[in-house]
Amino acid sequence: MDIIVQKKNIRRKIKDIKSLASEKYLQIMSDAIALSVEQLTQFARGKNIIAYWAMPGEVNLNKAIVRWSADKNIYLPVVNGETLIFKKFRSAADLSSDNKYGIGEPTDGETLAETSEIDLILVPGIAFDNSGYRLGRGGGYYDRILDSFPNAFKCGIAFPFQIIDSIPVEPHDKKMDFVVY
Repeated sequence: MDIIVQKKNIRRKIKDIKSLASEKYLQIMSDAIALSVEQLTQFARGKNIIAYWAMPGEVNLNKAIVRWSADKNIYLPVVNGETLIFKKFRSAADLSSDNKYGIGEPTDGETLAETSEIDLILVPGIAFDNSGYRLGRGGGYYDRILDSFPNAFKCGIAFPFQIIDSIPVEPHDKKMDFVVY
């Protein structure tokens, strides 16, 4: 079976499993995952962190992002053509979902200029395997930018049911340093 079909099948399987989970369960798990992130040494020591504003069905760190932004510089992705740029999170009120994917993006935060200053990147995904490889939605946005953050600890964020034994890997696929689930 070809690798694209394998990835599509994994995405469908995870979507089916997720559809069985209640919103309450997903939020309880999201809150627990946020607390686990806070226990990471890289989070405790980190000053500049890239996170993401959750899409429906993703681990929702939104409440934690608001909390974290009081003490840390939190940057969120903004889709810019075929790549991502990152803007500083100021408040949930300053986010706009008027974009291609309906994702909350900062509208007026300062744009990240120096990628070497990022300490930690929290990366969402559809699935992660036991080796740290990630399966995203298929757009390649994170795969294209992760190498440009040489000092960042790359941490996948997932629900427990999103962890699988193995993901078929292509040369462009990036491996996480750690996955919190």
